[in-house]
Amino acid sequence: TRFLILFLLSIVSLIIFVLDNPLYYYLGSPFSGLLFGFYYLMVFSVFYVPFSLIAFIKSLLHLTRFQTNYSILLAINSFFATLLAFLNLLFLQGALEFLPNSSMYLIFILLAASGIAQTIIGRKENEKIKIIWLSQEKTM
Repeated sequence: TRFLILFLLSIVSLIIFVLDNPLYYYLGSPFSGLLFGFYYLMVFSVFYVPFSLIAFIKSLLHLTRFQTNYSILLAINSFFATLLAFLNLLFLQGALEFLPNSSMYLIFILLAASGIAQTIIGRKENEKIKIIWLSQEKTM
């Protein structure tokens, strides 16, 4: 199971966050963060929910076939990412008024890190599964 789309979404989001950092607004730059805000609302938050759900479902299906340490980590990480994605949507809709505005950046960083970790762990798991399959072919 490859999570390349989730990885690319996270990388592009981090690049936009670095180039147009909303935190520069507090340093006196009045228009900083507008591109990132638009991207975060219209692209990242919208696409991250279905991608994280697909990653979670794929991880669960993979876990039922191959029960390795990496597959368990994939399932836990994708579950965490899915919960964060829904928390992010609730935050953006204003349903979670008790959270400060700066928590949006924390949720974003955690989502991006989760997407990158999912790709790295998924790649390691693919390598491990290939080794298992090759060893099974040799024994047959």
